[in-house]
Amino acid sequence: MLKNYSIIARYSYTFEYVILKLLLDKAGIRYFLKNEQFASIMPMSAIGNNGILLMVHQADKVEAEQILKDFNASDLPLKLV
Repeated sequence: MLKNYSIIARYSYTFEYVILKLLLDKAGIRYFLKNEQFASIMPMSAIGNNGILLMVHQADKVEAEQILKDFNASDLPLKLV
């Protein structure tokens, strides 16, 4: 399953990607957040575990990268790392 997915972003904390998840869902992007549950249980462990990885299906990668780019360029007070 995950062999068709690529990492497009890496986060340390869950609050960093919550809005982005909504945007990806709205666009119908197939994605997976690797280590998300682990980070919820042990928040500081995600940093030492390569963080929370945003992985998207290869067929959706270009669109997802554009959504990420547009979001990071927006004037919202919350910027994703």
